[in-house]
Amino acid sequence: RGQRKRDYPAFYSEHNPWNAYFKRFNDYFTVLGYLLCESREVADVAVIHPIHSAYFTFHREDERSTQALDARFHDLIERLGAAGVGHHYVDERLLEKHGGVAGDRLCMGQCQYHYVVLPEMEGLDRSTARLLREFLQGGGRLYMQGKPPEYVDGERADLSFLQANATFEDLLSADARLADQDSPIRLTLRRSEFGDFLYAVNLSGDQRCANECRLRARGCRGFDLQAHAFYALPFAKDGPDFVRVPIDLRPGQSVVIFLDDAAQPAATVPAPARAAIRLPLAAEIAQMDENTLTLDYASLSYDGVRYEAPQHVMALSDRLLRARRNGRIYLKYTFA
Repeated sequence: RGQRKRDYPAFYSEHNPWNAYFKRFNDYFTVLGYLLCESREVADVAVIHPIHSAYFTFHREDERSTQALDARFHDLIERLGAAGVGHHYVDERLLEKHGGVAGDRLCMGQCQYHYVVLPEMEGLDRSTARLLREFLQGGGRLYMQGKPPEYVDGERADLSFLQANATFEDLLSADARLADQDSPIRLTLRRSEFGDFLYAVNLSGDQRCANECRLRARGCRGFDLQAHAFYALPFAKDGPDFVRVPIDLRPGQSVVIFLDDAAQPAATVPAPARAAIRLPLAAEIAQMDENTLTLDYASLSYDGVRYEAPQHVMALSDRLLRARRNGRIYLKYTFA
């Protein structure tokens, strides 16, 4: 019985020129979402989230009150991401309820971590301090961003047992490692019933990025999310158990690479030499793609002469649907 509640913007419309291609867009991300959802990330690093320490300086009327903590934590997670370090954020309250220690591993739910990263923060929950002490006594590895915390549950405490015994380089995974660890490419290595794969994406909105990833595998293949088909990649062997695969991504582009010991590298074809072409400054537009401008408000008229005050287009649509009107109407759009 007509249109119900909408949970999408007005520009999602069959009147847009890209609507005919929208299914391809949705299919692409449906397949990508399935691959990511039905797989498990390889993450051997737990990062203690510093949200509880924010209360040491937080003031609701001062947006800069947690600025220093925010900046330090942002630098840390950007460094981990750029280096391709698979990691999970561990909330202290959830760690108290669902955490534990098994030998040299910190446990959180069904996940276990050989490495713990402790951001530079003011304090810890008592339960977190207890688990970290047990974790270090069992041989667990700790990387500290800066100076250790000084408080437990808001009170000064002796946390001298928090001594770093791991370097940042120790956090790097041998299973998937980027050559350039300071680029906008982010990656995740994943295990699944349909095969192990790497998902990499260029987060830059305007910069093309070329990198290289060293994978623990004897071969690999790319997977086309639109064609649902594998294709050969130009990887190179790096010893008996590793390959190096180039990753060259346009802004916002991503790639799925499946590990396949039986895969063969694609033949490399040298790019043809191209001479630069200088275009004249005087030019005419030969062809122009369709484009749209979202207009959210319109004035309604039933005779093309007298127009109502502007209303949101969805409000007008709702009015006309409720009135069950089937006749000619006039709409006037204005914009600056």
